[in-house]
Amino acid sequence: MVSKDLEALLPRLLSFPPHPAPPLPMSDTEYDKQIKSIVKLLSETSPSQLTGGIANGEDLLDVVDPSINTILYLYSLRAHIGLSTSKQAVGQQSKRLAPNGPLWVKAVKFMKRFDPLQVRYAGNEFVLLIEDMAKSAQSGNQPKAAIKPIRTAILRLDPSGSCFTSSHLVLLRLCLHARAFLAAKPVLDNNIYEFPSQGKKQSALLCAQHESSSAFITTEPGLSRKVDYQDPLKYFLFGAMLYIGMKDWERALLFLEITLIWPIANNCSMIQVNAYRRWVLVNLIQNGRVPSDLPKTTNPHAARQCRIISRAYDGLADVFKEGLDGELAVKRLNAEIQAGAEVWRLDFTTSLVTQIPDAFRRFSIMKLQSTYTALPLYTVTQRTSPDPNNHAETGRYIQSLIASDHLNATLSRSNENPRSWILRFATSSASSPQARSEQQMHDELKQEMACITKLGQHIRNSNRKLALSKEYIEVLKHAMNTGTTEGDGPEPYPGYGAGDEMDEDIAPDL
Repeated sequence: MVSKDLEALLPRLLSFPPHPAPPLPMSDTEYDKQIKSIVKLLSETSPSQLTGGIANGEDLLDVVDPSINTILYLYSLRAHIGLSTSKQAVGQQSKRLAPNGPLWVKAVKFMKRFDPLQVRYAGNEFVLLIEDMAKSAQSGNQPKAAIKPIRTAILRLDPSGSCFTSSHLVLLRLCLHARAFLAAKPVLDNNIYEFPSQGKKQSALLCAQHESSSAFITTEPGLSRKVDYQDPLKYFLFGAMLYIGMKDWERALLFLEITLIWPIANNCSMIQVNAYRRWVLVNLIQNGRVPSDLPKTTNPHAARQCRIISRAYDGLADVFKEGLDGELAVKRLNAEIQAGAEVWRLDFTTSLVTQIPDAFRRFSIMKLQSTYTALPLYTVTQRTSPDPNNHAETGRYIQSLIASDHLNATLSRSNENPRSWILRFATSSASSPQARSEQQMHDELKQEMACITKLGQHIRNSNRKLALSKEYIEVLKHAMNTGTTEGDGPEPYPGYGAGDEMDEDIAPDL
């Protein structure tokens, strides 16, 4: 059915942005003015008009290019999805939005091609579309289908991935539900430096070029829902769980530590308790020990509560530590694991606990290096293997440790009898199997420098924001009124001075 009202509005709706683009680009002020008028017009247009047909009975979604008329396409698509709220169309509409349904295909097309600049002005509709796709995929028990389009949308909106949004949590829940651990990596690997500001009006135009994505990702235009104190905790815990699934232990530990040190009141959150339990287990798997203390910035009272609630995990860590020196270590460790089987099951940590015996065996072999430079394989088998007579299996296991860079050693084979093989530990890192070339070290150094430079940029941006915040200005006023000396008071303008000069001098030859 052709909508006469839509036909009348269409020329105005299609007038922005100008296509083809004019020789002289539109100014930010003019762009902002025109796109806001389009958004206002679409907001006042009823869903029935946006879902009505146009000339020749075609659907608006079939003739509009989402990469050009992003706002119009998004509002029309959301209007079609909104029909599912009517009782008469609930069943039919759910099929249309189901993965591979007609509306789903159009939503995926939008996620791949939308204009990130225009979407800044329709944040609420954009977030609702992401949530609609996630709900539809989960209700159809196909969470994996929504992961790629939502991940694409998040990174298309903010290629740096440095600003947290509510959509990040939506994506991580889908990945956990689908057990698609690697699918979350493109988003998780981007460190979160900022969070969307709430209840603040924009100091600059949304379409302007911003140093930081947090300048336009705020709750006011709706590019993220309001973030409460638990959302970051959930993000870092879910992220840690996904990294655990990838066996990326270092990133998992980083995310777990961020969860533990997150500022809270005196009482710890159950999210932090779950993070602590996994922090203990991952430390055992990755490092063979648990640090005696939590990170220094952890709330002391919350840390004590985490330890009290998680005594079974601390007990397992103690057995692991003491067992590296004991003869009956493996049996005692296995007994401890079996005794806590119900605890691990209720805490959903069984999959991690089952990796503890292998980690214990690995670190038992690595510890031999502190005493011996070489020893027969049969000695290693008797001391560390679950089967003290299976020398061939021990040989294969040691070869796997060497290949994965866990063990800096070589295995000498004088004949085909594994019992006579010799394990030789490397005495020099320069001549060891793990020795790195100059080029490898140079590449690693360049990568580290790039990370430091990026971190420095975000620190300076945060300091500039702090210098303009109401709280900082109040502190500065108080310092001036009380005659606080420069050494005792706050820095006049954080983020400038010696720190900026240092960046130019760091590794100039890289």
